[in-house]
Amino acid sequence: MIAPMQNNPMYANILVTGLPRSGTTMTCWLLNQLRDVVALHEPLRLSDYPDSRTLPSILKQFIQETRDQLSREGTAPSHAMEGKIESNPISAGSGPNQLRSVIHRHQVVDFGKPHSSDFQLAIKHNAPFTAMIDTLSTEYPVAVVIRNPLALLCSWHTVPLPIRDGRLPMAERYDAQLRDKLSALKEPLQRQITILDWCFQRYHNTSASQIFKYEELIATGGRQLASLFPRAGELEVDLSSRNRNSLYPLHCSKTFARELIQGSHAWRKFYSEAEILDLATQPPG
Repeated sequence: MIAPMQNNPMYANILVTGLPRSGTTMTCWLLNQLRDVVALHEPLRLSDYPDSRTLPSILKQFIQETRDQLSREGTAPSHAMEGKIESNPISAGSGPNQLRSVIHRHQVVDFGKPHSSDFQLAIKHNAPFTAMIDTLSTEYPVAVVIRNPLALLCSWHTVPLPIRDGRLPMAERYDAQLRDKLSALKEPLQRQITILDWCFQRYHNTSASQIFKYEELIATGGRQLASLFPRAGELEVDLSSRNRNSLYPLHCSKTFARELIQGSHAWRKFYSEAEILDLATQPPG
């Protein structure tokens, strides 16, 4: 893919997606520190739309209306906490293995008016954009954030979201085969492994998207995003990996790792078995 110019209209509107808890909200937080970039965290209430409305048509209307609203008022809908998009939409928690809480709520956020009409607008939705990535990537650049699958499983265990039970409702809305497959499985871990495989396979099959590893975003302080957002090359942010978060159920990590390694799964197209085992055997930090 050709690196975008700042004023290239092809890159005016960019979709952000990824696995749940992969770092997509952190990506929005990073992008919102850049001049003339606005990144929205799950701004669409897709359940409010009738099934007859397709996701591409919803997006087209939303983008036009939101760009106009930002240019006119400097505001846009987004999930946020007290008017700010934080790097993590889940509370820190007070102890290991404790179920955390969601701190972001849907609201109108004041981003300030962009400095120019050709500002970059990033829209982040994980499940629905992943389900429709083949179609959406023909109309928009797509940034995909992925993360070590063992860290994802550990994180999913601690959040009060459907993914903790191995369900992905907004993806299942757009992919009946995924819904049926998950419904046929009895154990949450089996469903979670299936979701991992489904996501990684879709990301591998869609060559039009750009893949950003959480681990590399952390190592570069977000500067890796410059391939889609040129101003990200100016970022100077000190980030720390949470792959060995002390809040995660690391006592389960060897069991999770064993389940991941058994059989052939699509995560192997992005991560090695050694990276899984290394994370499973290292102490929290």
